[in-house]
Amino acid sequence: MFPYFLKNCFNNYKFFYLFILISCSDFKEEYSQINIDTYECSISHQEIFGRDFITINDEYFDKSINVVNKIVSKSSKYNFIFSTGPRSSSGYNLNFLNSSLKNKNLSLVFKEKKPKKSTIVATVITYPFCALLIENIESYNISVEII
Repeated sequence: MFPYFLKNCFNNYKFFYLFILISCSDFKEEYSQINIDTYECSISHQEIFGRDFITINDEYFDKSINVVNKIVSKSSKYNFIFSTGPRSSSGYNLNFLNSSLKNKNLSLVFKEKKPKKSTIVATVITYPFCALLIENIESYNISVEII
């Protein structure tokens, strides 16, 4: 009778340990922050490029960064440019808020500032943009969100 009791207890402990092992395992995807300290946001009166964003690996990056460097006050080396595209007045602006990293997927969040209805603004086409320096940019899949 006693050996049967021990065998039964041992089997129960196996299930208990298996349950603990599975429940404590980390099956979640890893979220982390990366620091992007070097960035500048401004507006251009000419189109910088035709897509949402370009990186240093894109064919037209050198031409676009030359336009950006004529506008921004800091003379830093950037490797990522994001633009919201054409806007109908001078009251639009863009700000970089934050970034998050989930595995190799880098998500960048920008906030677009729109002119208030009662604000007097110049009726001119503008191109709000942000230029960023992202370390190891080639190792990320980048997505952009505008709020």
